[in-house]
Amino acid sequence: MIGKRMRHMSRYRDIAVALLRHGFEMVVEEIGFSQLLSLPQRLRVDKKEKNEKTIGERIRLVLEELGPTFVKLGQLASTRPDLIPEQIIRELEKLQDQVPPFSFADVRRIIEEELGEELDHIFHSFEEAPLAAASIGQVHRAVLHSGEKVAVKIQRPHIASIMETDLEILQDLTALAERRLAWAAQYQMRDILDELSKSLRLELDYTVEARNAEKFSKQFQSDPTIYVPKVFWDYSTKKC
Repeated sequence: MIGKRMRHMSRYRDIAVALLRHGFEMVVEEIGFSQLLSLPQRLRVDKKEKNEKTIGERIRLVLEELGPTFVKLGQLASTRPDLIPEQIIRELEKLQDQVPPFSFADVRRIIEEELGEELDHIFHSFEEAPLAAASIGQVHRAVLHSGEKVAVKIQRPHIASIMETDLEILQDLTALAERRLAWAAQYQMRDILDELSKSLRLELDYTVEARNAEKFSKQFQSDPTIYVPKVFWDYSTKKC
């Protein structure tokens, strides 16, 4: 446990600063995070006025500040009223992916590494500008050599390892919180994190999404009002 904490010390500090900034000083103190920051560092934190915001708003702001893994977990949590209080869910529903698209050079590299062919051998045309970008991946329009128009989803470079590191840190933190905070034990924070982590790991495997799309398509194949895009398995992997 100590080894993990030393490897991830800068990330722990990021979390401590975000919690302090948005009015969770007691949490920082009670789980021992205040030791991660010197007094001058604590004084330099630009604290927001917590009395002007609900706890749900402050949780949302912390997640947004800490980036894609935390935003994605918050988005997943917003779909679980069985786990999360309603007033917090209302704020988590506002979470948005605020990430820039990654480069076309990375797009090309990932596709070619995953499929084992040059991009031009797979696609007749491929739009370099993404149609949409999110925390885990982005989507590009393309046309196969058969003439079929497709949407190509590519996973963000290194996002799986980044998210695994954050999940490892969160597992450590929730275990620590349950030992030191009565409310964390009451809400069974580790169990909640385990549930959300499973969902997040499934989202990191695009073949799961593809299989689900095919199942959905078969279930509604007789309904002309529902269209489900075709999955091209020859060009589908965990990352694209």
